[in-house]
Amino acid sequence: MKNENMPDTITTPAGETYWKMGWTGRALGPAAVHGIVPGETTHEYWIQPWDDSKRLYAADPKRWFLD
Repeated sequence: MKNENMPDTITTPAGETYWKMGWTGRALGPAAVHGIVPGETTHEYWIQPWDDSKRLYAADPKRWFLD
């Protein structure tokens, strides 16, 4: 999914909201357990725009994992 098509925030089932930072990368093999194909583009989200202590990487709004 293109970066401009990703939502500004993603809220996890636990109720935590993560904010899109605008950076993209490529998924590595271990992301496959989350339904993300290795090499697929992922988008980086932070728990707060100024706080990267918790990060979420998303291929799309429904397929993501926490780091």
